[in-house]
Amino acid sequence: MKHSKITALLALTSLDLKKPLLGGEHFTELKESQLDKIEAALEAAENAVDNTSLEQLMATLKADNETLSAEKATLTAEKEALTEQVTALTAETEKLQKELNERPAHSLPGNDGKEASEGNGLIDGYLDPNDAHNKFLNEI
Repeated sequence: MKHSKITALLALTSLDLKKPLLGGEHFTELKESQLDKIEAALEAAENAVDNTSLEQLMATLKADNETLSAEKATLTAEKEALTEQVTALTAETEKLQKELNERPAHSLPGNDGKEASEGNGLIDGYLDPNDAHNKFLNEI
């Protein structure tokens, strides 16, 4: 059959070609019922393509939704772990702050900028002969 693809596209059983009276190229005419068939076939083809693309889109969206749900669960677990760490660090910080505030303050020895007098009993200005370990050395 000649022009079978066009016939299938137009949803016709056959194409009737007409020959002009004075000769020339063959032509065809379409009736309103035939145009209605063509329109219905084109709409059916569009709907089939739309349904296929919608099904593919739906499958893609479901896969993306599952991926996002898994990632959300992972992030929720990580958030809980981080919250526990922050809570522990906050408690440790408060404990250390409390210990720091309760520590006795350091006291610096007084220094008036003058050398100590030689009459303090120290040998060479720093060795105290009255210390227990120095007395022990003298006994030996």
